Amino acid sequence: MNALSTNMPQRLALGQGPAALRTLLREQPFVIAPGVHDLYSLRVVEEGGFDSAAISGAVLSHVLLGMPDVGLVTLTEAVEHCRRIVRAASIPVTADADAGYGNALGVYHTVQLFEEAGAAGINLEELVEKNREVAVKRVKGDFLLKKIAEVEEIKIADEDIQRGYQRIADQYRMTLDEVKKYFKRREEILPFMNELHNEKVLNFLREQAKYTIAAAPAAEQAEA
Repeated sequence: MNALSTNMPQRLALGQGPAALRTLLREQPFVIAPGVHDLYSLRVVEEGGFDSAAISGAVLSHVLLGMPDVGLVTLTEAVEHCRRIVRAASIPVTADADAGYGNALGVYHTVQLFEEAGAAGINLEELVEKNREVAVKRVKGDFLLKKIAEVEEIKIADEDIQRGYQRIADQYRMTLDEVKKYFKRREEILPFMNELHNEKVLNFLREQAKYTIAAAPAAEQAEA
């Protein structure tokens, strides 16, 4: 038996998404819009009683390409995926337009395409190009460290976690119990564990590194 109802919801007329979203924003103090990435996840959100949904660019990259959100999804792919989801939606759906896919004219073109696809709205990142480069390097670095950890079978032990807790406790003048309670009731535990894991891999690389001291060129020795 299907988990979802077989009664299809009344679809929102194409082009009515922006008006429907504006009405929600006027009438409600805030609007919860769970992330969707395909028609099934959209139906789950609709069945859950939510009034709006949002297409996540990061999740789109995950499900379409199996890759992290490092700017690999093209404007065409994002717009067409948005069009398919909006076509079946009974609630307004917003889309992730990344940093606009180009300069000012590119942003103008991007807005037009998402409007034509029926998006109720889009979110744009004011992402400076130099920050994008740093972000991409960070993601690539994380993937490299994870691959090294997989090959070398490097895992986090309980003692590593305890040392991480203790370091935070010392840094912020908290007790160990306070630190543990903080991570138990918040979502920061996953980034914290990832940071510990990367740190352990980096320590492994430092221990395995071989240093070679090269002699200075003759010209530099003469100047000295």
